[in-house]
Parts: sequence; structure tokens; C-alpha cells
Amino acid sequence: MSDDELKHNLTTLLWTLRESAGVVGVKRDMVVPLLEATLEELAKPREFLNVRVGVAVIVRRDDGRLIFGLRKGKHSPGTWCLPGGNMDFGEEPEATARRELLEETGLTVGEIQPYAVCPYVNSHFKATNKQYVTLYFTAEYLGGEPLVMEPEKCERWVWTSPDDLPSPLFEPIEANKLKLHLGTKP
Repeated sequence: MSDDELKHNLTTLLWTLRESAGVVGVKRDMVVPLLEATLEELAKPREFLNVRVGVAVIVRRDDGRLIFGLRKGKHSPGTWCLPGGNMDFGEEPEATARRELLEETGLTVGEIQPYAVCPYVNSHFKATNKQYVTLYFTAEYLGGEPLVMEPEKCERWVWTSPDDLPSPLFEPIEANKLKLHLGTKP
């Protein structure tokens, strides 16, 4: 049952109780306030717990260095991450990877493929009650330097050795860096 259907049914029930209180032996003073409080609660905006799908893009230069960005904003500021973001409804994962990379870094890349070593990770962010399944891709580097295209989300981009990653890492990368074959230093 949708929220609108539930609100309609509760409103109908509340109206019926108001009209028939005493007639059918309903204790109006107990039931009506409970229904009114329920309707008020339903009217409040609320965050639903759900699973979101994101992408992360591994861009490797010819010298083996990877691009990492220093996060800003509400979600894990001060941590280092790969370019990436949320998949839009109806969007193909590879298209999301290409779009997010361009939006965040200004880089255009060649072929994009799922990262065969670790195609996805599943992350739970308890502090924000969010769960993400992040799909990992590799992108063919064609050249150029990354630009900070979204300064409200990223402070800067750096090229770094996969054996000497910046710290602290974004939680899903830190938790899965061995699985992702990123970083050998503890």
C-alpha cells in the first residue's frame, strides 16, 4: 500500500470514528488522538533506507599512477576517492562512469570496462543509514590533467602510485583496497 493510500485510509477511518464516536462504543478520546498523530507522522518527509548504485572509475596513466580526489561536502569529507558517483535511473553503468569522470575531472577517456579484478563492492554507511553497491570500472587514459570541476565536492585531484595511496581513503576503498589490488603499504 502506498503512502497516499495509507493516508487516505487513515483519514477515512478517522472521519468515521469522529462521526460514530459513542454510537458504536468507540472510545474516541483514545483512538482519535492516536490516528491524528499517525497522520501527522506520515505527513513528515522521511528518508527511506534503500540501496543505491554508484560507480568508481580507475584511471591509470602510462607510468602506473592512479587519479584520486580529496572529498569535500557532507559525505566523508577529508577522504581520498576515485572519480565516480551515483547512477541515474535508466542510465547504463558504463555511461555513468564516463559521465561522472567528465563531470568531476574534465577528462575524456577511451574504452571503459568493468574492473575484472573486483567488479563491485557492497558498503554500509551506518552513520547515514545508506548502503551502496559500487561498480568499479577501468578507463583508457588518453591524456590530459584532471581539473576540479565540482569544487563543492572535491578539493583537488592527484596522480598517485597504487603502492603509496593517499590517506585517509574513502571508506569503501579502504575496506576493500586489498580486494581491489590497490595499495600494498599498511
